Amino acid sequence: YTVGYLPTSGIFVLPHLEKVPYDTLKDFKPIIQYGAMNFGVIVQADSPYKTWKDLAEAGKKTKLRYGHSGPRTLQAVVLNLMAKQEGFSFINIPYKGSPESQTALIGGHLDLAGGDFSYSLVEAGKIRPILMLADVRSPMYPNIQCLKDAGYDYPVPVPFIVAAPKDTPAPIMKALEDAFTKAAKDPEYVKGVADIKLLTTYRSSAELASYISATYQKVGEMLKQSGLKK
Repeated sequence: YTVGYLPTSGIFVLPHLEKVPYDTLKDFKPIIQYGAMNFGVIVQADSPYKTWKDLAEAGKKTKLRYGHSGPRTLQAVVLNLMAKQEGFSFINIPYKGSPESQTALIGGHLDLAGGDFSYSLVEAGKIRPILMLADVRSPMYPNIQCLKDAGYDYPVPVPFIVAAPKDTPAPIMKALEDAFTKAAKDPEYVKGVADIKLLTTYRSSAELASYISATYQKVGEMLKQSGLKK
């Protein structure tokens, strides 16, 4: 039987923006969610900006340089919508990925960056998160505001999902869910994930199916609001 990882962009974003050879809501049977990334807004460690409110106030007075992984990524869409809501706009600078934008930030070429970020750079005093792009605070960064704390309700799904094709028999799905659940709750796995500063967020097959359906719709609405989805 076929089992695979479902990437965030592939299931939540791309189907809203272009023709893809699958249907997110019909062609997969989710097995479990076994974790999630820490996604956030980061600045240089010595930046004067301590919160999103600080950034927004500065953005109304000067053009801030925002580095991300491309205009269709969730971190780009969400922060640009937030800026628009507050009455300002960024100079958007896309990079091939988060490592490049973090390097540019440390080098003083950006005022902020968004997406996943390196915990080791936080520990080394090079960068500092000021807002977590999630609807709840991260246990890794409990003192950093999340989107809801800051007054926003935008979806930023970054789950680790394993799934099977839609025609996978129910007994096989049950066996797969049991096996993956056992692995996801193994103390050694939980410790390993925590050590690299990822989240151990777990959802069962049924919980995950509901989450994917609801989040898919919310992301579609957000992309319409951004102007990317016609």
